[in-house]
Amino acid sequence: MLSLLVTNCSTIGGFGFGKKKNQFEKLKINEFLWKASNNLLINYPNVTSDLKDGYVSTDWIILKKNSKNRFKITVYILGPDLIEENLEIFVTKEVLKDGFWKKGQASSSFSDSLKKNIILRAKKLKSE
Repeated sequence: MLSLLVTNCSTIGGFGFGKKKNQFEKLKINEFLWKASNNLLINYPNVTSDLKDGYVSTDWIILKKNSKNRFKITVYILGPDLIEENLEIFVTKEVLKDGFWKKGQASSSFSDSLKKNIILRAKKLKSE
């Protein structure tokens, strides 16, 4: 009986052990950064995500206005706090040249813009 009481104490607020942690707290991933990243990228093709590893990633994105460029976006959430340092964004760019996709240079302003957008969405989610 004592064993049963001790194992259940962590969820009983009166014992001072605190509340039960949700999946984001357990994995040390900020819930609002995670949701904002998913919400932003969901409209792109074949989005994959893994909460345990803290990432959201797209397949190749080809823009209608310039079909000779394609991008792949991966967002990593690195910690539990809603701060810019806990958000890492990698953008891979390829350019179609002579019938082959070759590595190109993605602009840092594109990554910065994505980061700012995710942070703003996360803060809005948190305030709701």
